[in-house]
Amino acid sequence: MRFVSRDDLRGEASLLLDTAQGSFTGYSFPLPPSCAHMAGALEDWGTTLGRHLADHGYAGPFGLDALVDTVGVAYASESNIRRMATTTSHAMVTRLTAGWAPPPPAWSVAKGWARSPVDFEGALARLRVSLLAFDPDRGEGVVLYADAPPDGRSWRYAVTARSAGDVEEQETVLAEVLEFEGG
Repeated sequence: MRFVSRDDLRGEASLLLDTAQGSFTGYSFPLPPSCAHMAGALEDWGTTLGRHLADHGYAGPFGLDALVDTVGVAYASESNIRRMATTTSHAMVTRLTAGWAPPPPAWSVAKGWARSPVDFEGALARLRVSLLAFDPDRGEGVVLYADAPPDGRSWRYAVTARSAGDVEEQETVLAEVLEFEGG
């Protein structure tokens, strides 16, 4: 099963890509083609829940999670009436890319494990040299977030770009630059 999430009445559908070592490895927007058929249903489900919450006086973030089975049938699994993984990521990307003209940027947040430890300054220097560091003028690039990992290896990052293809390209280069396992 794949996990999809429709966060926040004003948010967008995103996808949990995978888990590794007991931790999520990432969310992305827009939904990939394999789950794109879910966008309308997630929108309807999220709008219905959002209206219900608003009718009861709630106006904050929420998430609606769904599972898609191997034949493409979706099942709602839970809702969270609070900020959660994708609502936080969506808010961060929205702030970073404020002023972009529609459509909204493609983005991905994930976690990668470097083969050997690197400190924050070293990781940031690698991003800058490879021209991957987030550039506010372009509204694109990689942001290391959640502080430097204590082990120097398990890096959480966000990538924003104009298209899903550009996000994938940047993630491929990032995996090389930070020497991610399996990358």
